[in-house]
Amino acid sequence: MLCWLDIIFPLGAATLTGSVIGMILDFQKKPTGMRTLAPVALASAAAVLAAKHLTLDADGSRAIQGVLTGVGFLGAGVILRRAGQEKGGGVPTAATIWLTASLGLLCGLAAWSIWIIAVVLTAFVLSVGDTFEKWLQRRRLSNLLHDLVPQAAVIGFLMNPKYPNSTIEMKGVETAARSIGKEIVASKASSESELNAGFATMAKRGVGAILVGSDTFFNERRDQIVSLEAQYRIPAYYVREFARQADWLTATV
Repeated sequence: MLCWLDIIFPLGAATLTGSVIGMILDFQKKPTGMRTLAPVALASAAAVLAAKHLTLDADGSRAIQGVLTGVGFLGAGVILRRAGQEKGGGVPTAATIWLTASLGLLCGLAAWSIWIIAVVLTAFVLSVGDTFEKWLQRRRLSNLLHDLVPQAAVIGFLMNPKYPNSTIEMKGVETAARSIGKEIVASKASSESELNAGFATMAKRGVGAILVGSDTFFNERRDQIVSLEAQYRIPAYYVREFARQADWLTATV
């Protein structure tokens, strides 16, 4: 029977190792960060700890290998499906799926002491990792906003209310702008006439630059937006292209 320290130290060390490496990669703007590497390290340590201290026959070992292999294919499918929608193309989600599978295996093995510590560390990693990465991304977006439009006290945000992530984008832009003392003026547009009216309204409000939301509607009307930029003499930046430079995300796991 393992004592609690024999479980806490290995799992804690693995989680800390993955977290530190992930934070370093986050600061370096790499696609794989804390939310990916910490779960991977924790899942690996939990699996090895269970195999080392529990007596498994050949059938049990093959069952575990089969589950982890099958989950690997599931994770690959998630990565392909979410490519371009979240940081790392869905890798953090795939890592979380693999970690969940490892926790399920611990339940099947009745390794409850290992499972308890692993669940607590999982909750810590997922909550702290997500908060840390969002904070870092907002900071980058704030810096980029300041560098691109340093003289603009008011920034416009053009959003399509029919786009599912428009509200999430709006909150991200508002938070980043507020942190550097800038005001956001939002305008909704889902038709050409509303697009014209949106630029006119924001020009009257004295915006110094406009962020254009992520949506195919705006992508298909680049010529119209360029024309409106010239007409009102207001520079416009597409959020997705703008955010890519700041490594800012609108999708969540």
